[in-house]
Amino acid sequence: MPRSSTTGLPFLVRRTDTGKFCYHRDVPAAVAAFITGDVVLPWKEGIHKLEGRPTVKVSLATGDEATARVRWNRVHEQVEALVQMGQVLAAEKEQRGRERKTVQRLPVGAVDTIAAQARHDLLAEHDQCWIDPTFTSPLTGVVVRLMRNASRTASLDPVDDARRFADDLRLRDAKAALVSRRPGTLDTEIEEGEVTDQRLIAAISDLAAGRISRLTPEQNAALTATCTTSTISSELDLRLAENGLDLPHGHPDRRALALALLRTTVNGLEAVRSRDAGAAIDTPARPPVVAPGSRSETFDINMPLLSAMRERWIKEERPLDKQQDDNALYTGYFISKFGDLPVDQITKPVLKDFMDLLERCPRNVPHAIRRASLTERIAWGEKPANLKQPRLARRTVNAKGLGSMSAALSMAEKLGHIAVNPCSKMGLRITDADVVKREPYNLEDLRRIFSTSVYVAPIEIPISGCGCAAHWLPALALFTGARLEELGQLLVGDIKQIEGLWCVHITDLPDDEDAADREAWWDEEEPGKAVKTAAARRYVPVHPELVRCGFLNFVSQRRRDGFRRLFPELKAYRGRTTKAWSTFWARHTDEHVTKSPRKTFHSFRHLFVARLRAAGVDRDLIKALVGHANKDVTAGYGVVDGTLFPIAVLHEALGRVRVDGLDLSHLHRPELIKAA
Repeated sequence: MPRSSTTGLPFLVRRTDTGKFCYHRDVPAAVAAFITGDVVLPWKEGIHKLEGRPTVKVSLATGDEATARVRWNRVHEQVEALVQMGQVLAAEKEQRGRERKTVQRLPVGAVDTIAAQARHDLLAEHDQCWIDPTFTSPLTGVVVRLMRNASRTASLDPVDDARRFADDLRLRDAKAALVSRRPGTLDTEIEEGEVTDQRLIAAISDLAAGRISRLTPEQNAALTATCTTSTISSELDLRLAENGLDLPHGHPDRRALALALLRTTVNGLEAVRSRDAGAAIDTPARPPVVAPGSRSETFDINMPLLSAMRERWIKEERPLDKQQDDNALYTGYFISKFGDLPVDQITKPVLKDFMDLLERCPRNVPHAIRRASLTERIAWGEKPANLKQPRLARRTVNAKGLGSMSAALSMAEKLGHIAVNPCSKMGLRITDADVVKREPYNLEDLRRIFSTSVYVAPIEIPISGCGCAAHWLPALALFTGARLEELGQLLVGDIKQIEGLWCVHITDLPDDEDAADREAWWDEEEPGKAVKTAAARRYVPVHPELVRCGFLNFVSQRRRDGFRRLFPELKAYRGRTTKAWSTFWARHTDEHVTKSPRKTFHSFRHLFVARLRAAGVDRDLIKALVGHANKDVTAGYGVVDGTLFPIAVLHEALGRVRVDGLDLSHLHRPELIKAA
């Protein structure tokens, strides 16, 4: 039941047991399921997650009414927006429920049968060109007319030349549609027209006669728009009619058939090219028309497709470029095999089939087939010469394959299109053999790392090392245990004094100087900051050895020079600040330290944890220093400024990190820091 408010502000109540204020709001059950999202709590640099419950309760963490009113205003603004969105989504779901209707589905196997008919017809058309030299396809006929109108004087056979040119057009357009992974564009009507631009006609003539090697992009676009006559979409309607079938636009079977015809066009035209080069490729027998009979089932005409939910996920979650690329790759694999299905038709059995296929998919393939369909990639890997190629790891199948599908389907669940995300509990079982375990650097590794030209005069740092980043990132990792990206994205303002002790503030939030201008922070062209999890936001005291090496002097100099980022030499790539630098580090350590694949920059983090553990540091303190989540319920109590422990306690624990036998005294020289 809702609590009454005595403050005059709705949903602002004081708890009788603690005397502190909270935001307490009940919402209708039909709307509650759609109220999900994060409520930002600036006063604790954290968030409160709303997870579709009928009661929204947010602690304002204060017993002072004036402070509570200020915080209430911030919380209410965010919750109200989520409630209004939930009301809209609930109304949309109710409307969709009234629009469900029974539609006919294609008979089982109809898509494969019609695609086989199309392949036969394409190769049979090529046969006919040999039998009857005057025979032309509709598109070839258009190109022949253009060439004749241009008064060609070339000695090449105009019909044969036009056929090859027309086939090249169709093949290029079909491949472009496959690469873009947008099969919906294949089902749009385009009317045939005549080319009247004399400059374009002359360009086609020059191309056919060999006077130029290619058309300009503008000429290609003009010719394609005018001459392709909607190769796929018009053919789709004709083939449906030939088999006595009819599918409305937006029907999932129509899209699946369009995609199958597109792949058939590419495969068939590549077979024609091989024939023209001398390959003896037979024309297959033509399958008979589809047998009568169809399936009836209830189908939501407004159910969104997988691709639509993926676009919604990108818009709302704003993932990094690399995450978007990975997601596009694996959802593209799914669509190439199963079609761009409505989200309610992506079931656990379908996902299991998808994961089984991914397990058969080779990890590395030639550049020529990197954009091929999942079926084509698997077929390449199963050729005798390629059987030894490694397959996708189970962790990759789970994280990227199933994870990409889950991102879109979670959005569908959030919006009420499906009741439950079918990806839940669908991951492949991971054993110890499936995990590549990282190893910490040993003493000899560290001696080699800190004896290279990056640290020993005369200082020599490759361009890819990004100057001071090559000098300081390894040293910081050794004495903070931080992840590479956490260090690379640091701001000068993230090195600050807390309780009189210097600390490194690892966070994805703006520093204090930018707190009043948060929106501007996210709009800047320079890369933003991110942390792996909420627990990764933390303070790590500056180790005494870093002070002796001159780290605080380096920070002061950066501040005097007006730099905002601690390592501005690092340039973002696909949303990651240290993507390119990590390549430098791998090459640098391969040459000077070790070639072991188990030892990477992350080995510093493993070593840091190992040294803390060896020094007898409490496990909860170790988690606080390295940013691991503490599953203990009581661990969430008493968190202040992003840390559970006083800075002095963390500083004392950090001081126990020593690497016996490692001498870094040669780094206690200011001239080296300047050279770096």
